[in-house]
Amino acid sequence: MGTSIFREWAVRQPWWLPEAIDSPQVILASKVTLARNLRGLRFPPFGGDAATAERACYLVKDLLSQSDVLFDTLELEPRAMPQEQRLFLVERGLLRHEFVHGAGDSLAFVALDERKSFAINDIDHLRATIMADGLAVQSLLEQVTALAARLALRADFSMDREFGHVTAQAGEMGTGVVFSVLMHLPAMKMRGHIPAAAHAAEMMGIKLMPFFEKQEEQGAALYQLRNLRTMGWSEALAAERVQQFATRLSWHEGNARGKLLGGGSLKLCDSVGRARGILRGAYILGAPEARELLSRLWLGAECGLFRQFSDAGRISRALALSGDSGLGYLVAPAASAPGKGVLRARWLKQALDWE
Repeated sequence: MGTSIFREWAVRQPWWLPEAIDSPQVILASKVTLARNLRGLRFPPFGGDAATAERACYLVKDLLSQSDVLFDTLELEPRAMPQEQRLFLVERGLLRHEFVHGAGDSLAFVALDERKSFAINDIDHLRATIMADGLAVQSLLEQVTALAARLALRADFSMDREFGHVTAQAGEMGTGVVFSVLMHLPAMKMRGHIPAAAHAAEMMGIKLMPFFEKQEEQGAALYQLRNLRTMGWSEALAAERVQQFATRLSWHEGNARGKLLGGGSLKLCDSVGRARGILRGAYILGAPEARELLSRLWLGAECGLFRQFSDAGRISRALALSGDSGLGYLVAPAASAPGKGVLRARWLKQALDWE
């Protein structure tokens, strides 16, 4: 498989980061995932049954082709891809880590504009995802409803009279539709409000979780909201609940920023100043540390601590592109892990115009 499309993706911002940042951005993007399984076939990973895995791939690919949803997409076979390409797809938020590293027969289709993806033989026979800028849950509701109806015309999906659509994860049974909203919450994280927000979300049937898979506690303050329930909730109700809580959380983030700016803003200035100092002086930076520092710097830019607000766009773009795989396509694909730490520190100085 050629690498030209991956290089093209690497130089532009991922789907979850808006192109234009002309005001403080708390709500960044939205997505919806549709899970479906074919009736009569075992669920992935098929218990080592390669023939069933291959058959599921063929049937679901044919379903997608017949449904005319694969235009302007790139077909990928994860197990045949180089490691750096698989990691890149995870970093971009396009496919799950466990899916791209699976050993079984699987396929994926990713839109060239990174606005939709279809994973075949992930934890379900089909997981379709649609992405959009900002708080677009209601628009995504219309799109996923239309997609589900189109697929249902040509497929016999696994259904239960009482529970609805049958999925691999019990929490997705029913509609099989999960809405997510990606948010940047650095002020709430700095003030220690994330645990309370996560508890409040859970009480509403929503989960607040880190955006990056396997994100460490000291990672970037990027989080996603998603509905925990699909059984007993209609798609419209799930979309409404997620949108309401995202709006509420956005208000709390704005309030937390106001609190940090009050009283002389010493804590905020210290945090942002330390982040800027490390980024300017470091010779080796790992991806989690770099993201955490850039998240704090992004907050400082949006709170007016720098002369030009346009710095926020430059900083957020650097955060989005600073992962190991993305950096490899931008700078040096063959670099070792320690070498990438050196390259990342150097590249960030250039990206932030500090050299």
